[in-house]
Amino acid sequence: MSMMQLWSPENPVLYDFVLKIGYLDQEFVTVDEVSSYFGLRKIEKRFLDSFERFFLNNELLPFQIGPLDQGYWPDGIYTPPTEEAMVWDLLQTKELGFNMVRKHVKVECDRWYYWTDRLGLLVWQDFPAVSHHHIMEELPEAQAVFQN
Repeated sequence: MSMMQLWSPENPVLYDFVLKIGYLDQEFVTVDEVSSYFGLRKIEKRFLDSFERFFLNNELLPFQIGPLDQGYWPDGIYTPPTEEAMVWDLLQTKELGFNMVRKHVKVECDRWYYWTDRLGLLVWQDFPAVSHHHIMEELPEAQAVFQN
């Protein structure tokens, strides 16, 4: 663990892992496996001069340095034309000096979040928009959930 590095926008170190499930029969027999990745980071809010501030890995983070991204694409509305276009868009965000993206209106596909992790962009995820076609009073079930 001493050689592990903390993830940050300047140093987006991620670690790959494989988890195997199986049994021993002279040797290990894999029944199933899954692979993924992880990063090590600590995000918290602390009071600093009477204001709550974000800290990343125990250092003050100028967190709100990023665009409000609604995820629109000219030829696909909410769907990027290719993964390369999606990555190019995120790279432009980094090259413009931003350290985060505020995602508004929708939840992106898993690949988008993967690339924000790999490229070193924090994500501020807003709640997706609720349809404006309905008035809350017309949706008793939704209203009950909201009020509870």
